[in-house]
Amino acid sequence: MLIEDEALLEHQLKYCSQVLNKLRKNANAFPFLEPVDPVKLGIPDYPLKITHPMDLSTIKKKLDSKVYTSPKEFSDDVYLMFNNCYTYNPSTYEVYQMAKSLENIFNEAMTHLPQEVVKKKKKANDVFIPDRTKQPKRNIRTMDSMKLEDYEFCADILHELTKPKYKALNWPFLEPVDRNLIPSYYEIIKNPMDLKKMRDKLDQKVYGSVDEFIQDLRLMIDNCYKFNEVGSDVYNCGIGLNDVINNLISKYEPKDIKGRILELKKKILAYTKEIKQLENKLQNKPDNTVPSIRCYQLSERIDIGNKILCLNKQQTTNRKCGKDHPKTWGRGIRRE
Repeated sequence: MLIEDEALLEHQLKYCSQVLNKLRKNANAFPFLEPVDPVKLGIPDYPLKITHPMDLSTIKKKLDSKVYTSPKEFSDDVYLMFNNCYTYNPSTYEVYQMAKSLENIFNEAMTHLPQEVVKKKKKANDVFIPDRTKQPKRNIRTMDSMKLEDYEFCADILHELTKPKYKALNWPFLEPVDRNLIPSYYEIIKNPMDLKKMRDKLDQKVYGSVDEFIQDLRLMIDNCYKFNEVGSDVYNCGIGLNDVINNLISKYEPKDIKGRILELKKKILAYTKEIKQLENKLQNKPDNTVPSIRCYQLSERIDIGNKILCLNKQQTTNRKCGKDHPKTWGRGIRRE
């Protein structure tokens, strides 16, 4: 039991380190990155009002040095930092509001603090690689499945999205979400996607077209919006990275424009037909694409039968009388 407790503590403190990195990368974190300098900031009364100063760099040092013996000690220091800000600054100050925003992010992140260590099964193939082994065999294509210029375009987009200049936006998407740290993620997100997985799929020639590649980019962003709360740090990263993606995609122009137009027209025709069928179902109307068969009442069928008998009788009488009538074919239709 003691070994399991130690493993859980190590697991939790590792998660605390990730939460701390998340806070430090936030745009509202810069007033809290380093200890407050009363002389530099011109606030000589700060040490008189704040007897236990705290900042993110100090917390990081304590975390790296394994000073904390529990996640609560880590959280206490983070809340101390926020409370110091609230104590010294009026609520109308911008730094006060920045602390509030950062605290909300911290509270949300700590709700996912691991409460148990997920034990790995002793299987050779149990190394977690999200969904790569779950790809249907029909998706594995040959090397010539994507045109060279399309492959280069996709590779250029991935290279651009992983550049350090986008580190404030791309950090949540570079690697798969850690199943052990946030197990609830895979309960909500059934088709996870990240930039590393896309790089692997591109190298393995899984993508057959640029459209399939772009669909995975959209899936990655949609997953972000689905799992994270609106206004959260990661959600905002998704918005920012999506803008970058749209800008990069806009530079792509298919080489075979006529072929692409024909392909899109076929899709539009198929979608239009399907929409019409669904609308007819909603309105309880018959599908006009299928010929309808009229159902006659009994009286109508008797009347039609009598008319046919009369017509046949008249034709027989005319032939017996030798009248010079034009030859007919079928039911009174002139034969040419």
